Amino acid sequence: MLLVTGGNGFIATSLRRSLTKADVPFKLAARQTSLDMIAVGNIASTTDWSGALSGVTTVIHLAGLAHRLSGPASLEEFRSVNVDGSINLARQAADAGVRRFVFVSSIGVLGQVTPVGQQLTDSSPARPITPYAVSKHEAEEALKTLCPTLGLELVILRPPLGLWCSSTWQFRQACSPRAKWLSAATVIGEEPSEHGLGWRPFARAHRLRHQRGSSEPDIRRCR
Repeated sequence: MLLVTGGNGFIATSLRRSLTKADVPFKLAARQTSLDMIAVGNIASTTDWSGALSGVTTVIHLAGLAHRLSGPASLEEFRSVNVDGSINLARQAADAGVRRFVFVSSIGVLGQVTPVGQQLTDSSPARPITPYAVSKHEAEEALKTLCPTLGLELVILRPPLGLWCSSTWQFRQACSPRAKWLSAATVIGEEPSEHGLGWRPFARAHRLRHQRGSSEPDIRRCR
């Protein structure tokens, strides 16, 4: 059984359809209650995940703070959700018998631009710049230390910018001449497209083979 956090987000919405088609059992958790999602409230160090973790063997942690409509978030606000909230979920997941924790980070952990003449790889050094990327990097590092002590296999995914392909406004903005970042975007849809990779890295995350006996996390760029 999978638990997908951030259940009403655009990545989870597409992942949900894919898991359903593949007949993979899963639950969805979100801040607010809905017909088929488990409400957990705001993500923080005190969030109670017990109602969502029963019977779960793998957590795909999509929930997090990426932006705020009311204005820019501070680094401490990002840390509260993305770092402290993730640590809290990992601890409760281990207590509930979860075996694998998939943390969805960001390609921004590796920096804002690719150094001239170089390519980003899974072993590229971290160069986070924005508060969001800094918080994601700090969460990665905290989970890399914590998960082996909890007996959790850790998988870290670093997707680029995600675009919801059914959002006409968002896609139009992305395709405009002023949008220079489309080539680094993930267009989330049923299948990979010429513009992005689709949902597959997220759907495959619960099946990634982690080397037994190794405490090193499986870190992968989405490509």
